[in-house]
Amino acid sequence: TQAGRSFVEQARQILNEASKLNALSNELTGQVRGPLHVACLVTFAQAVIPAIRRTFSDTYPDVDFFQYERDHAAILEGLRMARFDVALSYDLDIPADMTFRELAVLPPYAVLHEDHPLAGRSEVTVQDLAAHPMILLDLPFSATYFLSLFRDAGLNPRIVERTRDMSVMRAMVANRFGYSIANIRPIPDHALDGGRLISVPLSGNLRPMHMGLISMRDASPALTVRRFVDVCVERVRAMADMHPPLPSEQQKGSS
Repeated sequence: TQAGRSFVEQARQILNEASKLNALSNELTGQVRGPLHVACLVTFAQAVIPAIRRTFSDTYPDVDFFQYERDHAAILEGLRMARFDVALSYDLDIPADMTFRELAVLPPYAVLHEDHPLAGRSEVTVQDLAAHPMILLDLPFSATYFLSLFRDAGLNPRIVERTRDMSVMRAMVANRFGYSIANIRPIPDHALDGGRLISVPLSGNLRPMHMGLISMRDASPALTVRRFVDVCVERVRAMADMHPPLPSEQQKGSS
């Protein structure tokens, strides 16, 4: 009803004002406390947000941390609607009213089952992959990026299945339904069902993904958000150091 919608809108305004008062109190006292709403891209949430949250919560125990796993389109919408204070995602079509702070550069790689004909190579090209069946990670913005790697080379991938779930994609590859492409490389080299996966870098002049923090441009970040950004910078750098090298990186290190 109209009355109900009016009530919800007024309640939202009251909560927003309360949040502003809490942020002002933190600025005046230097204390990091209160609510923090963080969104993370679903494709790398399991590899990134738990460790970041653990470090942040241990350092700032008075912050009420709320996390949300969303696709990129939902993240942009949630930021604009003030559902999230800040978000971890890729630099995909960032609107003009938002800012992006880069944390890591993630080049694309092919995800292959261990018996795939290309699994023994140190690197592959999109030309090598085009004739093989592909499992597309079909998320908003991400799918467009993956397909652009082929389109820019004048190729069309042979898509045999689409999924919006990273774990399902990895399991499909491990069970020999096709290869896939990703930018986040989880440390375990097995799918959830135990099938072994091989990660092979893509060569050529291909655009990498840039992982970073997105926030509204006209918003003055609260102290809680600024401290979260500091933790993200520290933890993402540490995570990059912990990742095992790809086959080509191992060869470079031993030469």
